[in-house]
Amino acid sequence: SKRILSWTGKCGHTWNAPVNAVTANDGRCPQCYARNISLKEDKLAEAISGLRPDVKILRRKRDILPDNSELDIAIPELKIAFEFNGLFWHCEANKQDARNYHKKKTDAAESIGYQLIHIWEDDWDDQQEIVLRMIASKLSATSNLKNILPDIPDKYIETIGARKLNF
Repeated sequence: SKRILSWTGKCGHTWNAPVNAVTANDGRCPQCYARNISLKEDKLAEAISGLRPDVKILRRKRDILPDNSELDIAIPELKIAFEFNGLFWHCEANKQDARNYHKKKTDAAESIGYQLIHIWEDDWDDQQEIVLRMIASKLSATSNLKNILPDIPDKYIETIGARKLNF
């Protein structure tokens, strides 16, 4: 439809646009979309918030790493950060010194006591449940997996101590 309506995004921004334009952008706010905020990165941050609603999650921070490079998602309380590596923006053709870029960023995070976890777009697209289970484990939040994956089998949530295992 070309009918113009008023829209409010998850971000709180309000704008007027035709229905067909909004659906073409997956309902994304034009202000946020113009700043190149990745929809998949947003979904990752939303999932992390669902796993650990008790901690403050910071987005797109440039004042944590010593070289002022950006961390997509950071949890200072846990000293963990996440980098969402979109295949287009993080390929060798689009990055200077691409061969060392991710290693340098990981080393910079380690130098201040942070663990930097890289999430690659193709892993997110193809194996999202596995990625989320890994993140839940890193965040000590496997008991909250049902918050973000309601259909996940209980065997992936339950914790079993090593002494209870038989080989």
